[in-house]
This record gives sequence, C-alpha cells and structure tokens, in this order.
Amino acid sequence: MVNIHYLLNIKRIAPFLLFALFLLSCEEKDMDLNADCYPIKSNPLFSEEKFKKNYSIELPEDYTGQGYYVSPFLIPTFERFSPEGVHLFYQYVCPTDCAIYFGPRIDSPPPEEICYHHTCNDTLNQKIEFCNSNEHSMILYYSSTGFDRAKLYMKDEGVFKEALKIELNGQGIESVIGVLSTIKRTE
Repeated sequence: MVNIHYLLNIKRIAPFLLFALFLLSCEEKDMDLNADCYPIKSNPLFSEEKFKKNYSIELPEDYTGQGYYVSPFLIPTFERFSPEGVHLFYQYVCPTDCAIYFGPRIDSPPPEEICYHHTCNDTLNQKIEFCNSNEHSMILYYSSTGFDRAKLYMKDEGVFKEALKIELNGQGIESVIGVLSTIKRTE
C-alpha cells in the first residue's frame, strides 16, 4: 500500500526539484557555450616569443626560422618552421612608409569561407574558432579537401583581420591548434 503522506510530500517538492533540474541544465549549457571554441592558454612546454605588436606566441623548441623581425624595408615579418613541415608566416606590405601587423579584414559576422589567394583558386571552407574569456578572438580557416593551407584571423580593435598564413605539408591539425591557442595579447 502506498503511503499518502509520502505522495503529498512529493507533490509539494516536485516543482522545486524540477526548477533545480532546470537550473542545473542551464548552468551546464552555459559551461558548454564555447564547446566549439578552443580556449587561449599557455603551454609550459613551449617558449614564448614576440608574434606581432602587442601579441606573443608560444612554440616548441624545435621550430626554426627567424620568428618576428622587421625587414630592412620596415615590413613586420614573422616566419617559423616545424620539423614536420608546418610553415607559419606573415608579411604585410604597406603602400607608403608604415608598419602593418595585420592584413585585410573580414565581414561581421565572419563568412563561412574565404579565399587563400586573391585569385580565389583555393577556397578555405572550414573554420576553427579560438576564445579568450568566452569571447571569440581568432578564426582559423582551412580547406575541407585537406589541411595544406590555412589562414588565421584575429580580432583586433573589434574586427577580425588576417594575421597569419599557414602551410602544412599534409600535417595534422592538432599541433597547429596547440600552437595557435597560445597566441595572446601582451598589452
């Protein structure tokens, strides 16, 4: 036989239990808000170096290349190579006497695909996003036909701007994500 007092107590507390479950499910959703977004974080196994004005990047010790430098023509440049064939680089030329650290900007909201070259013979139609403090701060565009070329766009002054080109020589995306997720603002 069912205890009537037990059923009456359950009817009284059931709305509270449902509300508590609702709050827990909302909290879970908030925590997963950026599940599709890789967090920006330091890697203690990598070395930090200047990436561009006001930004740093962390790289494994076995990466070669000059890294960040300003060419004799005052063009800010960054170039590094991994032993596996990953090539990270940028060089933005200004039409006058100036230093540019970012390339062209993209629309807001960011498009689903972009062109790798100006001729658009290489379409980058996949993207990976990076977040800093729950804000989307970078987008990596790459091709669904293979991860040989990519472009990184960083949010600078509220706008996504081209920040880095990547050539991969058929290498996996995981190591590139590990390096890119260390880019952070230094000022």
